[in-house]
Amino acid sequence: MHYNCSYKYCIVIICLLYIFRLNVISQNLVINPSFEGDSCDISDFNNNIGIDVPEWEQLFTADYYTIHNCRGKIKYRMPRSGKSCVGIFVNAIAYYLGKRYVGREYIIGKLKEPLIQNHYYSICFYVKPSYTIDEVEKVYTTKNVSLSFVRNKEEILSKVNKDEEYLIELNEDITNQNGDILDYINYSKVEGCYQARGGEKLIVIGNFRHDSISTLVPLSNKSLPNYSKAYFLVDDVSVEEFSEIPEHNNFKICINDSLLFNISELSTQENFLNGNRLDTNSIIKIDKAGKYQIESILGTCYDSAEFNVESSECDNCKIYIPNAISPNNDGINDQIDVKSNCDIEVLSKTLYNRWGNVVWKDILGNYSSSYSMDFSKISTGVYIAEIKVYLKYKKTVQSFTKDITIIH
Repeated sequence: MHYNCSYKYCIVIICLLYIFRLNVISQNLVINPSFEGDSCDISDFNNNIGIDVPEWEQLFTADYYTIHNCRGKIKYRMPRSGKSCVGIFVNAIAYYLGKRYVGREYIIGKLKEPLIQNHYYSICFYVKPSYTIDEVEKVYTTKNVSLSFVRNKEEILSKVNKDEEYLIELNEDITNQNGDILDYINYSKVEGCYQARGGEKLIVIGNFRHDSISTLVPLSNKSLPNYSKAYFLVDDVSVEEFSEIPEHNNFKICINDSLLFNISELSTQENFLNGNRLDTNSIIKIDKAGKYQIESILGTCYDSAEFNVESSECDNCKIYIPNAISPNNDGINDQIDVKSNCDIEVLSKTLYNRWGNVVWKDILGNYSSSYSMDFSKISTGVYIAEIKVYLKYKKTVQSFTKDITIIH
């Protein structure tokens, strides 16, 4: 909310709590992101058989591991977090009825809600080279592991290569960008920023490339040709909506006044003002003219907005707002009494706490039923008051702000 001046002088113009109105607070949309469950198998995507790992399915016999009861407590097959993870072949050779095939395995997960068209999402998952036996140093590895978003099961099955029945050629919406994955002790992070087509409900993780365009390299100096297969553990999958910074115009304030921004709804992201990291649970106060840049980061998703703040001397019309009240019903300083040397009409009074939440509101003398009528119910502390007035001699509406201390 802001007002620009078209006349030569401004009257104490304040932009109070320019709030970033965003659609959601960021959350992980992946159901069961770390594969927690009590089964030793993942349901087959085609046949829907087996005991489910909740909200996950697999194609071509992907494996499921827990630290308690599945396939033993093997050193190189431990989860990154929790008690479970999955294992998939991302580059291997398969034989069926004497015919050689490209060998792949895939895991398919569900989202809590469909993705919104043109919205951005921060994506990450973790992988680690391993093997079905505890001799990981002997195997090979690859750089080709990706995540794809799809709308339904039919979209997945439509991308099965007609000549290679174990290869699904989906889009690499998020793919590893860091070369061949060689660390078999620690999990490696695969991340990216995705702009949704709209309606995506499923995620698929695996290698969507043919062997001819995939890498396959020794994992260590102990790697052997007869172990020339790449097998990855997968854990901790995350899909979080990234909140973009709304566009806004330049601002003009009076000298000695402030421009306030509430960025609490960006609290799940890293936010910066002119390169300085912000406390996302507070209000930004700008009281100097200049050029400003707000930046917001979540994973590899990034957005920024620039604006200019101008300051100028204002005319002689003054609005007087008390800096403290003591609502003890003694008739002295019990209310926010607004005075001016100009002919004004007070339209509304609003009191905000430090997080930008409305705690009290008075519109044209009628207390809002949505908020407390009695100041005595508001805790002692410092609040921000917004006073909206109609300047009769200029026929304009202006907002004024001031810090007010409530003392009990």
